[in-house]
Amino acid sequence: MKNRRPSAKGRENISAFDIRAPEIIVSFSRCAVLIFAAAGVLCFPGQVRGQNSGAAAPTAEVTVQSEADARRAKPDTAELDGTVRAGGVARFLSGRWGSVRGSVKNRSDHPQSMLMVVTPPGPDNLQFARSVTVPPGSVYSVQWPLLLPLNNAGNLEFTYQMFPGGTDDGVLRRRKGEPGLPSYNAIVDERDSGLVGLIWSPRFETLPEDQRLVLDDAPNQLLLALAGEGQRPGVQSVMLSDLSEFPENLDVFDLLGVTSRDLSLYPEVCRSIRLWVQRGGKLVIFLDEIGPHNAECLLDGTASLTVIDETSSNTVRLQLSPDFHVRMDQEREVIREFDEPVRITRVIADGVRPLWMVDGYPVVMHVPFGGGDVIVTAIAPQTLYEPNPNSRSPATQNRLIPSSTKLIDLTLHSNAIVRLPTEVLRTQAAEYVGYAIPGRWLAAAITLLFPLIVFLAGRRLLKRQTGELILVALPLIALLIALPTVGFGLRSRTVAPQTVVRTELLQSVPGANALASDGTLAVYNPDPAEMQISGGPLSLLIPERSQYGGDLRRINWMDDGDSQWQRFEMSAGVHLNQTRQVRMLAEPLHASATFDAQGLTGRIHSRSLGTPENAILASALPEQMAVHIAADGRFRVAPADMLEPGTFVTDSLVTEVQNRRSQLLSSVLNPAISNGRFPETPSLLYWTTSEDTPVAVDNPGTRQSLSVLVVQPIQLTAPAEGQPITIPPAMLPYRQVVDESGNMSGYSVSQKAWAQRKPAGTGRVRHAIPDVCQPFAADDSELTLRIHAPSRTVEILAGTDQKMHPVKTLTSPVGTFQIPLPASVLSDVTESGAVFVEVKASDVETSADADSQDLSSDFWHVEQLLLTLHGRRIKTVTADTKAASGLQPGNVAAMAHRSPDDAPLTGNAVKHSPAAKTSATEVVRLLRSPRSPNSYESGYYESRYGNASGGDQGQTPAP
Repeated sequence: MKNRRPSAKGRENISAFDIRAPEIIVSFSRCAVLIFAAAGVLCFPGQVRGQNSGAAAPTAEVTVQSEADARRAKPDTAELDGTVRAGGVARFLSGRWGSVRGSVKNRSDHPQSMLMVVTPPGPDNLQFARSVTVPPGSVYSVQWPLLLPLNNAGNLEFTYQMFPGGTDDGVLRRRKGEPGLPSYNAIVDERDSGLVGLIWSPRFETLPEDQRLVLDDAPNQLLLALAGEGQRPGVQSVMLSDLSEFPENLDVFDLLGVTSRDLSLYPEVCRSIRLWVQRGGKLVIFLDEIGPHNAECLLDGTASLTVIDETSSNTVRLQLSPDFHVRMDQEREVIREFDEPVRITRVIADGVRPLWMVDGYPVVMHVPFGGGDVIVTAIAPQTLYEPNPNSRSPATQNRLIPSSTKLIDLTLHSNAIVRLPTEVLRTQAAEYVGYAIPGRWLAAAITLLFPLIVFLAGRRLLKRQTGELILVALPLIALLIALPTVGFGLRSRTVAPQTVVRTELLQSVPGANALASDGTLAVYNPDPAEMQISGGPLSLLIPERSQYGGDLRRINWMDDGDSQWQRFEMSAGVHLNQTRQVRMLAEPLHASATFDAQGLTGRIHSRSLGTPENAILASALPEQMAVHIAADGRFRVAPADMLEPGTFVTDSLVTEVQNRRSQLLSSVLNPAISNGRFPETPSLLYWTTSEDTPVAVDNPGTRQSLSVLVVQPIQLTAPAEGQPITIPPAMLPYRQVVDESGNMSGYSVSQKAWAQRKPAGTGRVRHAIPDVCQPFAADDSELTLRIHAPSRTVEILAGTDQKMHPVKTLTSPVGTFQIPLPASVLSDVTESGAVFVEVKASDVETSADADSQDLSSDFWHVEQLLLTLHGRRIKTVTADTKAASGLQPGNVAAMAHRSPDDAPLTGNAVKHSPAAKTSATEVVRLLRSPRSPNSYESGYYESRYGNASGGDQGQTPAP
């Protein structure tokens, strides 16, 4: 189009428009902005209205008066007074839970209530309160938890308020002579690792002289040596009076030792310690200090310790458990010499794994306990550390004895912290309610689209010499942008009512009635609302951090341990909050199983939670197996039930619920998250829809959904002798070992995957046979191998570490192969207790048409390796067990109930009772005996620590 010179009339009109343009454009722009803003409010209610939408909520009128005025106004509360200070051990870490201690004195002649509210410093605007009822003429002291703010360390001031009568009356009471609210100070450190503590009681001086065979400072020195290995700052002394029923009060610690003999007098503290361990804590029980009764209070039926007798010696020969394949630089035996005799408590233990042994008796034992670990020592602690010649400070004057790698791993290294994936849950919650969550990019695009279109339209109109039309175009553009966003917002707001989706992960502990679990609570609000959220005993909700700020939110704990959130305003949209639950079960969860000719069979007891659904069997293997559960709880797993990677259900038609559960299982079992350590023992993973809700949303008309993922370890019992049994692949996990040349296989325990390799190589793994099946006589078995090794020759060998037999040769294998293993190849596994499998690949075999060869053939790797064993459990045939074969279960029980008085502590040499002296080797067999219902498979530690220990050296455990 040619440019035309405007006429005089046109120039006059344009000039007139130019004069009026500022006022007219401003008016229309305001109108357009209002229309656009209204559309944004409907489309993005949570973002446009802000996270502090509750700011407009009515608040109580606050008045400030002196303490004297308050007493005159309320004469009934004139004799009620209280103070608040730091609780627990008065040590705090940024971002972790801490403790508050409040004391209330009631001088009146009738019971009175008090509400104590603490406000930590920082921008979180969270308050932690405690309601108490104080008897007349008494002082009531109580502790409750509070969450320390992130990235806020130093000497911090915590303000608090006291409300006589037990309710918030809006009156801020100040102490006489103080200008502001009362407060206390506490030092908050900022560090990644927690503290090391020792729970003790000042009763050493009251012990008789003949019982002081344990140095009073030895437990502390052992913990100091452990702390030095982990570069932790010393050991914090803890009294039982510092603790409470809340496990959050122990969150500041990573490792705790126990020497107090008064534990049984504090059952609530014992329970809080158990719950703390279930959430990943590390506990060291000094059995010779606290006694078996207090140890049972802490173990809560997970393991049993029966004391045979006690002895002492100046020379102690510590032997590493034969189940361990140690590093080359480790010693299997450590001899300690002492001027004074040290005490040794000889026990028969059930449900434990020995770390160190003395004369065939376990003296350092490990008990898996939910997400944490318990170490039990039955020997004087000074035998486990020695002087450190390189020490430069009193804190590092001692070091652990050689071969303490497992002890360090169990006490200082965190377990696989299994958490539900928050982003997956947020997406699933939105899909469940049908709520479309607009992303930030969409919000930014719509925000920028309006001025961009206005600019382009104005430029276009100016080129056409019709700039006055912008008056009409501006509101039309605003409506054009607003209409889609209005529709989007209305659709999102009318899809579903207020909805709550709970998802919980519970790791069961055999024998425990109180189980700690963690989960998420996703809330969808079509409009801003005040949430009515309550928690059962020791259960609570942690608000989403993006919801912090704004008005103060308060969580109030009552005398029964219940919690209640107050002033909990939540904006519109989907919000994901963390929950910490404690489930008090009528009966413990339990899963026992054995082996028969078809595979694994057993029974699960889960009546306290509900009917199991979509169960799978998971272990250290990368693959899982489907579990068939009958209505009465009986279940079965056969070799044919192996699931393909990423598949967790066997139904041909997968429902939306099953699809959501599969997504969560895929994330929970991801080795990259758990470092290959979850689950640490063969376990049943199943879902249940329990109606019991420890954390509840009480808003009327709220649609609610609950799913609980239970991780239930399997307790194996021995199959009948001589009867044919089948051990499915999931019960035969493997770990990498070295071959005769000292080369490691390409399998990674932490990643649960085989690495690709280009040169020729050998991959050898060790399949540990479950303890309850030993001694095991193998029949014809089979190996499933999925491999990608084109243009190579692959040889498969099987047998023991001392003698490998070739069983199959594959040429250019790609795909899955079923390889039979004759009984003659497995004849020696009876004594070794394990099956070794070796995959040996040659170099690439060049062909005549080398130029057209696929480059992918340069690499080879194993994709899947599964072993299924058929055979039977037989009687022990070794010389030691023949000599001890006269010891029947009844004799074992008689020996277990021998009184310690039968073997008095006399002299400096080890003194055995006659029965114990003739059965030392038998106790070793009993610890691995099929008669132990809580025994764990012998490959447990290999699967957990095989990658860290660098494999074995071809050594066979001692029989």
